[in-house]
Amino acid sequence: MNFFGHAVVACWFDPSPEFVLGAMLPDLSAMLRIRTPRAGESLLARGIALHHATDAAFHTAPAFIGMQDRARVTLAELGLGRGAVRAVAHIGTEILLDESLGLDPAVERAYLAALYASDTALAELEAQVEANRIQRLARDLAARGVARNSEPGLVARRLRRALETHPRLSFGEQEEPQVAAWVARSRPQIAAEADAVVAQLRSRLASPAKA
Repeated sequence: MNFFGHAVVACWFDPSPEFVLGAMLPDLSAMLRIRTPRAGESLLARGIALHHATDAAFHTAPAFIGMQDRARVTLAELGLGRGAVRAVAHIGTEILLDESLGLDPAVERAYLAALYASDTALAELEAQVEANRIQRLARDLAARGVARNSEPGLVARRLRRALETHPRLSFGEQEEPQVAAWVARSRPQIAAEADAVVAQLRSRLASPAKA
């Protein structure tokens, strides 16, 4: 599940900006290739705990596994390399799933509020240099807003750029059309199955707001 999906799940339990930001923090840190900074006992720390609980539940949810397996088959048929098939099937499916999860205006407001709150909410982190970098990324993401139904080619480019530093999982610019074709083909099916993923995830998560 990507950072926006984690924001969606956080809103099920507590839509406060600090909690939602904490739920996104491990992914924001990973985007910057830094370790998730430590937070004291706070809403931020409880959000971080939710992130890890959500990942454990999401990655073993049968609905998500089914989506991912179908993506692997389609991407292989389109001629993508083995490593890229594995990576795109996972990350790409999460990106398309995020599109379906981002239709609630209340969730969008909570997501943006969490990103804007980073300027003050991250002050408690032990590593302030890392906190400053996360704050800049959060502001950039807030300026972009919530992505909805981006052109398949743009999604393919986003995936290529996300994977370009991982040689065993990456794919070249010349392979973007195959990935874009998968996006166009798979988007409706993933949207149709999003409710099943949400239902399974809700049933697997205990109340993490007390974690």
